[in-house]
Amino acid sequence: MNPFRHSFIVLLSLALASSLHASDGLELKLVSDVDTISPGKSFTVGLNLRHKEGFHTYWKNPGIVGMPTALSWNLPDGFSAGDIQWPHPEKTFMAGHPCHGYERDITLLITITPPQILPEKKIILRASAQWMACAAQCFPGFGDFQISFPRESTTDRILIEKAQSEIPKKNPQLKVSLKSQKDSPIIELLIKGNHSEKNLYFFSEDGQISSDQPQNITRLDETTIVLKVKRSDFSPQNVPGLPGVLHLGKRNHFITPVYSD
Repeated sequence: MNPFRHSFIVLLSLALASSLHASDGLELKLVSDVDTISPGKSFTVGLNLRHKEGFHTYWKNPGIVGMPTALSWNLPDGFSAGDIQWPHPEKTFMAGHPCHGYERDITLLITITPPQILPEKKIILRASAQWMACAAQCFPGFGDFQISFPRESTTDRILIEKAQSEIPKKNPQLKVSLKSQKDSPIIELLIKGNHSEKNLYFFSEDGQISSDQPQNITRLDETTIVLKVKRSDFSPQNVPGLPGVLHLGKRNHFITPVYSD
């Protein structure tokens, strides 16, 4: 897609949404897998996103349109927060444009590490979030959230465990390689094993493959499937591999195949 057209779509969406409430299309809250914090022991918090009917939000690399949900933290002294751990994405559409995001309810997970000596007073973790929820129109949102400890016992662990099960992981049994070289205009991904080509799709984590390009899938023989797709005009250059999520059948795998020399 032409970058000027992309910018126009984003700016148009922002203009349409500028006077609307930040939470249109979406309900958000912070959750945790612990009720009390132990000195030096990491734990998990999550930003839970509940989509209203017909709405979606965006994955870390949304494709040609959209804006990923972002978090910035204001933590007590000695606390640190890790990066967002993203559940596997879905294919969705914004104004007819294909993109990568979430129509289902999700929880974005973050690992929090406390110091060895905790404050004696009540501990409050604060975060500012930015997001975009889209249906026929897009509604960017901004909000401040907090979660306090100790807490009364909650059912947050169910949401956390569900989210953990949706984070793509490496599968040592899955054999994936790249036939193409660095910066080649066409990317060829080879998948070996007894796999079906049905519902096969690759979500590019760093934008080497755009969401608007068709992914052509061919079975070379009984054990080899090749996925061929045009490299994005805005792809990062000279990267060693192709990180992303491979949707294969009903499963999602994190893969990082390396380019051939």
